[in-house]
Amino acid sequence: MRAILLLLILALALLRHAPLAAGKEEVTVRVFSMHKGMWTVPTTEVFLRYNFSQVEPLNQLSCCYWIRMESFIATNVHFSYAWSAIKTNGLSLYNVGSRFRTLFANQVQTKLDEIHWPGAPDTWHHLCHLFNHHNYTLYWQGQTLRGDITQLDMWRRQLSADEVMEMASCHLNTPGDVFSSALAKFEVFGNVTEMSMPIKQLCSVSPNYLIIPEARNFLDSTTLCRSFNASPAVPSSSSDNHILYSALQPFLNICNPSASWKLWIGLTDVLEDGVWRNVLTQEVASYLNFSNEFPVLGTIYNCVEMVEGGLWTVDACDQTTKRCAACHIEREHFLSLRGLCFEDEHQTRFRLNGHVNGRPVFWGYYDYIIIWDILDNRWSLKNTISNVTVAWTEVLDLTEYPLGRRMWRLEESLCGAPQGSNLRLGLSPCSLQQFMCHSGSCIAAHLRCNLRYDCEDGSDEDECEVVVMKGGYQKHLAPAGSGGSLLTVTPSVTLARVASVDEINQAITLELELSLAWKDDRLVFKHLGVTTEGGLLSQAEMGQVWLPRHQLTNLEGGKIKQLHQAVVVRGTDTVQKPGFNSVDTDLVYPGAQMTITQRYTATLTCSFELYSYPFDAQLCTIDLTFPPDYKGNVKFAVNNTNIIYTGKKKLSLFVVENVKLSGKSSESLVVVEYQLNRRQGVILLTTFLPSFLLLSISWATLFIRIEDLNVRAVMSLTTLLVLYTLFSNLSSSLPKTAEIKLIDVWFIFIISLLFSNIMAHIFAGAVEATVKYPKRMTVVPRDQTEIQVKKPASGRLLYIQRYLIIPFVFIVFNIVFWSQVFR
Repeated sequence: MRAILLLLILALALLRHAPLAAGKEEVTVRVFSMHKGMWTVPTTEVFLRYNFSQVEPLNQLSCCYWIRMESFIATNVHFSYAWSAIKTNGLSLYNVGSRFRTLFANQVQTKLDEIHWPGAPDTWHHLCHLFNHHNYTLYWQGQTLRGDITQLDMWRRQLSADEVMEMASCHLNTPGDVFSSALAKFEVFGNVTEMSMPIKQLCSVSPNYLIIPEARNFLDSTTLCRSFNASPAVPSSSSDNHILYSALQPFLNICNPSASWKLWIGLTDVLEDGVWRNVLTQEVASYLNFSNEFPVLGTIYNCVEMVEGGLWTVDACDQTTKRCAACHIEREHFLSLRGLCFEDEHQTRFRLNGHVNGRPVFWGYYDYIIIWDILDNRWSLKNTISNVTVAWTEVLDLTEYPLGRRMWRLEESLCGAPQGSNLRLGLSPCSLQQFMCHSGSCIAAHLRCNLRYDCEDGSDEDECEVVVMKGGYQKHLAPAGSGGSLLTVTPSVTLARVASVDEINQAITLELELSLAWKDDRLVFKHLGVTTEGGLLSQAEMGQVWLPRHQLTNLEGGKIKQLHQAVVVRGTDTVQKPGFNSVDTDLVYPGAQMTITQRYTATLTCSFELYSYPFDAQLCTIDLTFPPDYKGNVKFAVNNTNIIYTGKKKLSLFVVENVKLSGKSSESLVVVEYQLNRRQGVILLTTFLPSFLLLSISWATLFIRIEDLNVRAVMSLTTLLVLYTLFSNLSSSLPKTAEIKLIDVWFIFIISLLFSNIMAHIFAGAVEATVKYPKRMTVVPRDQTEIQVKKPASGRLLYIQRYLIIPFVFIVFNIVFWSQVFR
């Protein structure tokens, strides 16, 4: 049979209080109660039975009824019809926790598993099941039973949606033509009670008020109600106020017995004087019940309280003014008891209802109850079936309640824990998406362990360990990879900056960050979703787990200093959500990715190639490897290696370029290459330009008169000495190598030219002294002075030197030299 589920949300708020037809007597219904009472033991011997007469086969069937659970058991049978002693599931209607179950013609209606039924104890629920050959339709509110049932009717046709709505709103009371509990004569087995009640009570919902019979200030009373998953009582009508005052009656002599001020009302006018608002919702109250002389306006009396007789007055909201509290509890709201071994989340639910020994009672939806033990001044967890105390917890203050996370002493073995041991349980309204503070208040799960106090008691920052150790963990053994293969470690190298370059010792000081990422399936982790960076391991936790070791093979003289170390664990998609029995409700990440990040200042060796100095580019490396004992167990994921340079590219003497992974890398070695290109600007200004100027000065001496030998000699020698000094100073700042550098060639060439100029001056003087010039006859007028003009042979030598040799050699050399530089 196809199952089609039509879930109708009926507008009961508009229909529940609809009056009956005028002139008609109030309609009553038969209500059958089974297994009612706190200590009543459920049994299959308590039921109603009705034997149908032989009827024609039905092609269609409708079955509707009202049901109210006092508490739940494993299987809550609403109705069961057996064809025979063998075929017992002709029609069976029941619920298991918050899931409906229906058997029709011995077939399970599987689509019901997709529906969550928000059934709450002590609340009337109207259910209609409609069957035909092809469809099964279930409307709501639209073997053992623990509660009440009434208006059980069956029709040989399918009811319309309008008819179901009329029934659910208590406007239609038509008995079924196949069966009607209002007319049927039942066989009664066991303790079944029958009573009559007005049908309109099935649709009416009165407020559920709970009196807290201990004196508290207004703020503490409000906080306690919120911890009960309730709100401070605020009557919205005179009838609601009457219900609240009726609930207060048993405690009039307990709540402030010497005065008439008894109970806090959840209203305040702190925001606006004389405008009374709900302390939680800040909505303006539509109903007020102040006595004639109240309220008193002003900034002192901002809170409302109930006095004897049910009237209201005002009082101060300070810490010293204490009254009893009243909480308004929605019937579908509940608390969850976590830490036991319940099989279904529905079994963890508890509700506050009534009082035992003068204190509120925490009723479990199933077999447990938490009550105040007045003899021992403690809270006891009792099993209502066996009527024995299962566990108890002490309180430091007799006004405390067993809320939040606390230790319970076991009176019986429970959930694998032996008798007499302590078991941590948590009772609160927190969902699995929230964290339960020690006090029982709730915060969002992402606020857990975020390095800030979000719980008022600061308990959200307790027990923030990331690693959850398993038994048998050996931290000296490397974890295996997937499928038992080698563990794959993914490296990441961040070159933060080049601190210094020592060309003499051929060493470079770097600040770098090494990260190694791997996965350890032997560990599980918590608190990883707090930040995008994941969870950070403490120093103690780092000492408990396996961490990969590495070596820098080109370290110069062991010069390394660790600046920082951190191990971060990042969550994966395989997160395990907490079970409903978990007290901490922390997400668990099995085998999450771990990353160890270490920041160093290290001095590494680099083989400098200085032939092209000062136009050289040095290729240096960072060589990372595993220790020898990792061979055959751990390998690098070279293809996934990430290399980043975050420092300044332009240094004082070099430019950092081409930071990348070297092709020499392998599964056991990671080689990071980076190139240092020398910046020539300063060197050109301090070396080439001065040497060129000195050459120009030496060349200029060739233009001085031949007779001024001293001037030419002094200037030439001075330029040579200055150039040699410049060359010597530069050579001392470079590594001592047998290899000739381009800068050496440049200086040797310039020195050679300067030396040739000096030689030219010397030889020119020698020629001047040895050459004899021939006499010439000249005719000069009488009135003129004779002038002898000589053209010495030494001038030709200097002429050749300054116009031919020096320019030609200098040009040819520069062509060859700079072609080598830019090759």
